[in-house]
Amino acid sequence: MKALYGGCAGVLFLGLGIWKRDVLFPTETTRVRNALVQLASDASFGPSEGNIGAVRRVSAVADRFAADSSIDVDILGSGSFQLTGRDEVQQRLMAARRFVRKLVLQFHDIVVDLGADETTASVHLTATADAVGEGKYQGGFDALEFELALRKVEGRWQIERLRTVPTLKQ
Repeated sequence: MKALYGGCAGVLFLGLGIWKRDVLFPTETTRVRNALVQLASDASFGPSEGNIGAVRRVSAVADRFAADSSIDVDILGSGSFQLTGRDEVQQRLMAARRFVRKLVLQFHDIVVDLGADETTASVHLTATADAVGEGKYQGGFDALEFELALRKVEGRWQIERLRTVPTLKQ
């Protein structure tokens, strides 16, 4: 009986040790995923958020992009958008916030492929958005696939390129 309790305690401590290792010493793949989840959280906002909170969130989102980043997004029904550089990303996000009262952005099925040097990564993910806007900016997209290229700069993962994956159009 004591052997059974000892074995159960040993398995429990081993599981706890593995879990703690992953929390205290995450892999680069986990760091990329965490950065993207935080990006989605920072990009999301509610109708009661004030101007100071909006500026803070937009700044946090823009800081996730490299200074020379490029964005090419094609949303069926809304058109195509091309942005270049962190400053343009920040300006467009601030302008877009005027037309959207609520946005909930989520990333699903995040697949990270690290480069051999572990300072670059390519990511494929599906994003969903629930948006409430004004006038012609009524709703968000249901789901879009994105490809991202990231690089690690001074210990932080930044997006160099973001583009929608081409889909069939009617």
